[in-house]
Amino acid sequence: MERGPLGQWGPRLRRLVTVRILLNTTLVKGSKSLVSKKIIWNFIKLVERKRSAKKKKIPIMAEGIAYSVLGKLAGYAVDPVLNQIKCLLFYSNMQNLQDKVKDLVWMRDRVKDKVKADDKNGKITGEEVQSWLEKVNVLENKADEVLKDVDSSEVRCLFNGCQNLMSRYFLSRTALKIIVEADKLIKAIKLKVEDRFWKLSSSPPPNQLLNVGFHDGFGTRLLIKKKIIEALEDKDIGIIGICGMPGVGKTTMAKEICKEVKGELFEEVAFAVVSNNPDITNIQDQLAEALGLTIEERTTEVRAGALYGRLERNVGKRILIILDDVWEEIDLGTIGIPSPHDCEGLKIMFTTRNEKTCCQMESERKFKIEVLDEVEGWQLFKDAAGISDDKTDSEIVTLAKKVADECGRLPLALVVVGKALKSDKAAYKWRDALRQLQSCATCLDGMEKIVYKSIRLSYDHLASNEERKLLLLCSLFAEDESIPIENLVRYAKGLGLFKIETLHETQDRAKTIIDNLKSCNLLQPGDVDDEVKLHDVIRDFCLQMSTTDGKYLVKHAGLTEWPEHDADELYSAISITIDKLRQLPSGIHSQLSMIGSLKKLEILSFYHSFGDYSPIEFTNLCNLRSLDLRFRELSGPLLLGVLSGMKKLEELYLKCFNAIKGEDAKIFKNLVCELEGNGFINLKTLILSHGDFEYLIDATNTIPGGTFGKLEFLELNKLPKLREICNGNIPRVVIEPSWFCNLLTVNIFDCESITSLFQESVAKCLVNLQSLTISSCQMLEVVSTDARENEVIKTCEMLVFPKLKIVDLKSLSRFKSFTSQSNSDVSHALFNQVNFPNMEWFRVDDLGCIVTLLGKEMQVQSLHKLALIAVFGCSKLLAIAESDSIQLLQNLERLTVWKCNALDVLFDFEGIKVTNDDEEIDMLGRLIKLWLKALPKLVHITRMVPKKICVFQNLTTLNVANCNSLK
Repeated sequence: MERGPLGQWGPRLRRLVTVRILLNTTLVKGSKSLVSKKIIWNFIKLVERKRSAKKKKIPIMAEGIAYSVLGKLAGYAVDPVLNQIKCLLFYSNMQNLQDKVKDLVWMRDRVKDKVKADDKNGKITGEEVQSWLEKVNVLENKADEVLKDVDSSEVRCLFNGCQNLMSRYFLSRTALKIIVEADKLIKAIKLKVEDRFWKLSSSPPPNQLLNVGFHDGFGTRLLIKKKIIEALEDKDIGIIGICGMPGVGKTTMAKEICKEVKGELFEEVAFAVVSNNPDITNIQDQLAEALGLTIEERTTEVRAGALYGRLERNVGKRILIILDDVWEEIDLGTIGIPSPHDCEGLKIMFTTRNEKTCCQMESERKFKIEVLDEVEGWQLFKDAAGISDDKTDSEIVTLAKKVADECGRLPLALVVVGKALKSDKAAYKWRDALRQLQSCATCLDGMEKIVYKSIRLSYDHLASNEERKLLLLCSLFAEDESIPIENLVRYAKGLGLFKIETLHETQDRAKTIIDNLKSCNLLQPGDVDDEVKLHDVIRDFCLQMSTTDGKYLVKHAGLTEWPEHDADELYSAISITIDKLRQLPSGIHSQLSMIGSLKKLEILSFYHSFGDYSPIEFTNLCNLRSLDLRFRELSGPLLLGVLSGMKKLEELYLKCFNAIKGEDAKIFKNLVCELEGNGFINLKTLILSHGDFEYLIDATNTIPGGTFGKLEFLELNKLPKLREICNGNIPRVVIEPSWFCNLLTVNIFDCESITSLFQESVAKCLVNLQSLTISSCQMLEVVSTDARENEVIKTCEMLVFPKLKIVDLKSLSRFKSFTSQSNSDVSHALFNQVNFPNMEWFRVDDLGCIVTLLGKEMQVQSLHKLALIAVFGCSKLLAIAESDSIQLLQNLERLTVWKCNALDVLFDFEGIKVTNDDEEIDMLGRLIKLWLKALPKLVHITRMVPKKICVFQNLTTLNVANCNSLK
């Protein structure tokens, strides 16, 4: 091998030795070209001369001169040799690597921006582009490793701190490879640009502007907002509904939540208004704009597909879609919204006026926004009206409070009215505004255009004129009055709102409509069940609307006499409240005197009225369907006429303080007595109070067929002489329909002489009875008694109440059992020889003779649906259940026992029969809650439990108080 001149020893020697080694071992190993070797040695000599002449110049200059030499070499040297020589240009290669990687990363970021923008616009990124991005990432990492190694100790030092040429060579060679790969990647992506496949520019999605208003500091709003956000955080909840009446603040709540969760809980939030006439294209545009999505397609289906794809491909990314003002069910797929259960990270929240929409939209959580409380309502009104408790005139503050009260704590009304009066500092303007609001004819700015317009949308959106008319009918009642549904039914029937024949059918229709109006939040629940309320602002709107169908006269406040200025006007309905009416207008008084001759009259009610009128006869009222004679006070006798002539009667309410004269005087002993024809065959509701009735039916006399055959509701209250509902047994002749066969509910209160309700023959007819409530009947001993009790020979037959679900017994000091006992030696058990296959719960309170609840002659399945038992104040009760009767409570879930002074054990297992099988037996296994309080003698919860029996396996709540003897 030829050796070129090495010069003198020293730093140059070390460098050239390294180069020589590299040339002999790596660069030209195995090379047969003498010319190539000479070229390389000439190149080395040239470098050495330059370094010797100009030691202080940076290496990159020498390497720059070398490039010109390499250019000459390229003409006659082979490519492998040329490539190896390039590896010696270390600093130049490192600089080129940095520049090339910088260009590549810049290009990579542009591509990423385009991919992200296209993804938002629903375009699919090709696999080759994803592969290109991955390659760039790998190449960037390799380049980072090379550049890090440049400053390492191995590169900097060899032989007492001089540069390590061998390490630099290998790094330089790696850098060249990376530069070549980077060039290929840049060329590849530039071809895409030239082919117009890519547009390497995108604008960021716009920030959606939301008008977040009031209520953000109110306690009621903060609490429900917190609950809604907790539901949004729940991974198992995909759809959430927010409902409430018009103007209550549903949209404001949704916007506040949107503002709070965006960027925190959700990466993206899109808000769209749906409205009562949904425009699918407009909804899609709102959502697309919020998501930074450009939809150029025109057809709804294609646009929906683009939006669907945008949401579906963001797997794992948390996105919230808010749909505001949804009036009815809307197909999410038609818009382009996937189901949250099929798209991870997606949640849907919507607002609606109609609670039914929450069910139709399959919301997993529903939140109802109520009106503000009194303090919050006043604060909101003050903010809107610019009122200060300290700085505003005290008279105006007093008037402002009254004005705010007229707004009914409805946020929209409070804000609109408050802003309308904000600049008014004179008290007379506030007084005028108050009178306008109280008269329901307001001219205040915004009330008609904003508040009433909002309510009008809901009103117009109702499904039928029947719903609108019934809503207007509710406005006849006094402000804030809890309206009995039965009154609405009567008025609807009397006004002919529904084209229905019977009162019962009218009742069904009215209740259905009322449910719809409550669902739309135009009606609210009343103070008790079967009552409703109308919000003050909605009531004012309804009174204005009533002028279109006929004028209403409605006055309920501050009247002491008939409003004279309205006496001659024509009205379709009159509703007034007068404390003491001295005299009716002549026209109305004459009409009252004619009532007895109105043959087509269907509804007649004197509920809570004063009977200081001329005597009214009922002889010719053969078409009556509802008769209510519950006077508040009756000054004289009432001539009823012949009740048997009222064959169409469906409802009868009697409250009799005075004797009834005429042919019906005998009613006070027997309501149904020697009636001709079909007496009460259509009666469905019967309520009797304050009379001297001894029984309803005297079965010892001839009773018309079908009597009480359609009766569904029976209530007897304060009948001191009532001995029994039916005197005697049903005749053995088959009667169709049987007496009381359709009876659903029986309520008996304060009937102090009654000892039993039904004979066994009558009780067997109660096949549809669902609810039985008895209270304060001190002589009552049994519900059903056997007329053959004193006979020597009797058959032991189980009495069945197939549909009875609820039994509530209270203050029955002599009550012994539900049915008369078959054996005189059986202790007083509440239930024995009776079957309740559908009983769900029963409550007993202050039953003085009951020793145990369940007797030993009960069938195993007779209480298999019983889930709740509540026992209070039964002074002689010793046990809830004993031995085999415990098995009757297999589905019992909750048990409450309070103030039973003699009770010493709840469940006594002594004598229970168990099989010889080795398997364990579960008893009381579904009991989850047990409350025991004030039981001074209670020693055991369970006693004598056999080894094979397990109890209370699922008990989660045990509450014990004042049970001092419990072990």
